[in-house]
Amino acid sequence: MTQFEPVPTSFFFWGQREYVQGSHVADGFLHALDVWQVGKLGKMKIIFHMPIVNQGVMVRYPDKEALVEARESLNAELHGVTENGDIFIGLKCQGEPVEDRLEDNELSLVSSAVLAPDENRVEMPFRGEASLATLLVALNKLLLNEILPGDGYVPWIVGRLVIQNVAGSRACKEIGVQLLNNVANTMTRSRVFLDGSAGGEIQFIRSRV
Repeated sequence: MTQFEPVPTSFFFWGQREYVQGSHVADGFLHALDVWQVGKLGKMKIIFHMPIVNQGVMVRYPDKEALVEARESLNAELHGVTENGDIFIGLKCQGEPVEDRLEDNELSLVSSAVLAPDENRVEMPFRGEASLATLLVALNKLLLNEILPGDGYVPWIVGRLVIQNVAGSRACKEIGVQLLNNVANTMTRSRVFLDGSAGGEIQFIRSRV
């Protein structure tokens, strides 16, 4: 496979969701980067534009300008910083509808989490039982549903995910998130912690669907 050959997705629905979980999209981006053998990934910023309900392809663009030009046709995009330079990827989901559905174990993945509501923070050990993105998103949902008013467990959709050092994060022992901003209980921004140090950011949009 050449360094610019598109990488097909293999997305699935999780539980009763009718869209692909944002953390699983992040895992799809990381898979594409592995296929292209881009080198160690430092900072990763993913922005979600549209819900994902179809399979598609990860497309690598030569520069930011080319990515911006294609943005209207993208469901999500990634800007990565590697040891070999910047990487720009767009996700186009115009293929067959997603059909596979896996059991939702999101809450059980974060059963060891320790909440600190007074600090708007939650932490847990990181042992690799799931991807870092999956655990961070699950932790943030757990925190928001604990400290923000609502009627039971409310779904949240990822709007943006930033991890400052993807390669280095694989060796961390503890992860956490802390709520920084809450806009009318519909949009939030949280800081990611890796071994106690700030390591990224998650932005969520509250879903009523």
